[in-house]
Amino acid sequence: MGGPAATLLPKTSVVTRALTRRLRAAPVGLIAHHQQQRYSTHPPHAKLNIPTDYPTSPLLAHTSQTALSSSELPPEVRNGTTKRMNLFQAVNDALATALAEDESVLIFGEDVAFGGVFRCTSKLAETYGGERVFNTPLSEQGIMGFAIGAAAEGLRPVAEIQFADYVYPAFDQLVNEAAKYRYRDGACGRTAGGLTVRMPCGGVGHGALYHSQSPESLFTHIPGLRVVMPRSPLQAKGLLLSAIRSNDPVVFMEPKILYRAAVEQVPTGPYTLPLSKAEVLKAGENVTIVSYGQPLYKCMAALKQIEADLGVSAELIDLRTVYPWDKECVFQSVRKTGRCIVVHEAMVNAGIGAEVAAAIQEDSQTFVRLEAPVARVAGWSIHTPLLYEAFNAPDVANIKALTVSTQSNLVNELGPAFEKYNEEQFATVKLPGGSRHVIISSHSSLGGGRYFDVESSSSFAFDHATQKASAVQSYALEGEQADLVKSTLKNLTTYVKEHFPNAAYGVYPIENDSKIAVIIVANKYSPNNFWNGRWRSLYIFDPSSNSLEGSLKVDVHYYEDGNVRLLTNKPVTSSVPSDTGAGIAKEIALGEKKYQEELNRSFTSLSEGAFKGLRRQLPVTRQKIEWDKVASYRLGQDIGGGSSRR
Repeated sequence: MGGPAATLLPKTSVVTRALTRRLRAAPVGLIAHHQQQRYSTHPPHAKLNIPTDYPTSPLLAHTSQTALSSSELPPEVRNGTTKRMNLFQAVNDALATALAEDESVLIFGEDVAFGGVFRCTSKLAETYGGERVFNTPLSEQGIMGFAIGAAAEGLRPVAEIQFADYVYPAFDQLVNEAAKYRYRDGACGRTAGGLTVRMPCGGVGHGALYHSQSPESLFTHIPGLRVVMPRSPLQAKGLLLSAIRSNDPVVFMEPKILYRAAVEQVPTGPYTLPLSKAEVLKAGENVTIVSYGQPLYKCMAALKQIEADLGVSAELIDLRTVYPWDKECVFQSVRKTGRCIVVHEAMVNAGIGAEVAAAIQEDSQTFVRLEAPVARVAGWSIHTPLLYEAFNAPDVANIKALTVSTQSNLVNELGPAFEKYNEEQFATVKLPGGSRHVIISSHSSLGGGRYFDVESSSSFAFDHATQKASAVQSYALEGEQADLVKSTLKNLTTYVKEHFPNAAYGVYPIENDSKIAVIIVANKYSPNNFWNGRWRSLYIFDPSSNSLEGSLKVDVHYYEDGNVRLLTNKPVTSSVPSDTGAGIAKEIALGEKKYQEELNRSFTSLSEGAFKGLRRQLPVTRQKIEWDKVASYRLGQDIGGGSSRR
């Protein structure tokens, strides 16, 4: 078998071939139950970052009386009835209303006739016919081109892009056709003014690179478009009906985390809400907080903490339409409060926050009233990472901290969370001028942000936020266990280089030099083959009893056409015959080989039901692998030894 490299990072992919051989029932005790990825620690102020309590949020109309009290509703609606709906049901209600009222309305997109992945178009095709509600090929550019052509012929198409992350192939159509039609043909020519483009957007906590983007700021660079994002079901229905009836092309972005989370009473009658008009959700005197979409719920929670802890009176504004946005509403508020914070989920660079800040300082009457620079709480300038997705989105602690401190102080506050995560996950880093990775762990910590590595005889500073090493210095290992540490490291080096194509490893004296810790970390990222994997092993050797205890962890993730994850954790307890470095390394090698063999045996006899239990739910859509077609996936071919289909 050759050791753990055969399981995770090897020249021969044993586990990958075994994964699809789910032919025979067998015990799976060695395989840990599938668990959702969780952080090793909560961010600072974790008590502030509890999940949003939508059922009690004042941003939602929990009673009919509240829902019907809005002055923006027409009298006949305010005197009518309401129905409890979540956001996707409110979108569905608006679409049904538009179809019933106007025969020129068409609704189409990927899986739209089926109801869509979020069920926003459920039963519309059955009710209004397949000629008005229908599926399209999997081509965003084609969907948009067809929609623009239909709008140019006088229809009112509502095109759905299944995820905002996939709108980019259609960007040329939106920029150079939909937005420019009226400028090209003039007042008497054709326009695409009846076009509405719906798309789910934003993160849900596990969407990562391709199911979590908020690209609204990109559309705000396109004159001729309106860009709308609702915060609630009641708002979604009214704003969507306004968008469909508008004579401007509208990009209607729906925060997918709110589809089922946000539930409130919604008027049953048809109504519209004004586009390009902001709403003051809460009046205040000391600071203006401007936001839109899901972050408004974080803002409201932060306001409670700000007022309770700091005695600060904050005003909260929902832009609703982010382009063209309601400048006058924001200006009037900032002239009163003298301070402004803009909160949005999209990246901070060139985002809505930057535009609001620029507009405030460009307006002379507003600028002279500022008592502090305009601040922003937004996503980092990175593509959304899976592990750090929760850190990337605005949260209550960020908003509260920025109210009373600078953004640099906020990063400092997050430092302990980064430090604990990196140490517990055994992060690896290359030292400046070095060729190999060294390990960051509590066992290699010298305190004060410095760590040591025995093999290179060096210590270094480590920035937990950027994961970069600096300030390398020489470090001489001393103490009672120094010789045993060096001997173990020498023998461990031979084992690791033989069995792992690429790995970081280290041996460290711990517990006042009474024991030693041995760590092996191997990471393999193969995006071209749609899989990533990690091997982590930790051992504690006690010379007084010759005992060796620790754990072996394997985490492999496949994500082509499906989402399969193997996560195992194997405790290790053994006795080393001789308290020498060679004896310790030999016992580790034997234990890891045995574990790999046990793991492989479990896979080769894995039942279909147990294999399905390894499935990870796809971000948001909750779709699963089609198991009868698994052999056609690259995953299946890798496992079964077949040729690649690409």
